[in-house]
Amino acid sequence: MIVENIGGKPVYIVTKHHNVLAAWAAIRQGLNKSPLLITLDSHTDTRIAFTAFLCRTGKHDPTSGKFEAFLALANKECGKIDFRERESIINAILCLAHDEHIDAAIRAGILDHGYAITYSGFSGTPKNYDGKYDEPTPKVFHVPAECAIGCEASPHDDACHVEHSAQAVESTYLQRKLEFINEMSPTFGIANVLDQPFILDIDLDYFHSAKSIAPDDAQVFHDLIRRAVAITIATEPEYVQMCKIVGEAINSEYLLAKLKDHVSNAQK
Repeated sequence: MIVENIGGKPVYIVTKHHNVLAAWAAIRQGLNKSPLLITLDSHTDTRIAFTAFLCRTGKHDPTSGKFEAFLALANKECGKIDFRERESIINAILCLAHDEHIDAAIRAGILDHGYAITYSGFSGTPKNYDGKYDEPTPKVFHVPAECAIGCEASPHDDACHVEHSAQAVESTYLQRKLEFINEMSPTFGIANVLDQPFILDIDLDYFHSAKSIAPDDAQVFHDLIRRAVAITIATEPEYVQMCKIVGEAINSEYLLAKLKDHVSNAQK
């Protein structure tokens, strides 16, 4: 893990996304309560903590159908995590697989809950008959992905994906995502998530093109950066290559440099 101070903002950089648990634990140590998480990612990353470990070690049989028993095992493993004890964090990371880090952090009390802005998961957690959102399991709301702002295509096609990706951190796009988030957040008794301590977490595979990290209007993105108690970044070079639009020359090094520029400019 690399830790940098960019314009007064602590920035934690890891290669594999699940290694970010160490950064979140370090951030939690400096706060009076568990922060929220806003994550930008190509994927939802909301698998139950230690799923792979429990299956690999024979502690859970995925064909058993015993979901409650499985959750109890996951909670037991998460109960071993103490954000103040480095060894417990390292042990957890060694047993975590891809997409399990957010749930682990929430079950361990490092994070309170989260909101995932992604390109997958086309609907948020379903509303109940009162028009309110039920608490998700894990405690991470999937912000509706939809398509690019203004897109009226049906069905959506490759051209839509190019435009959708290009809007990744445009103000109009992120503002709509924040509106969804604040529609969901009353489930946890919160009117405006930006008034709460939150970590802004960014997986570089969220950016599928050079345009996606070079918005015409970065005001909302920069406001998120300024308000966040810290920024965490997963470079995920292999996934950057897999997720980028065909013909794009971007890589994780390029995206990281551009993202650091955004963090720096946001503080000015």
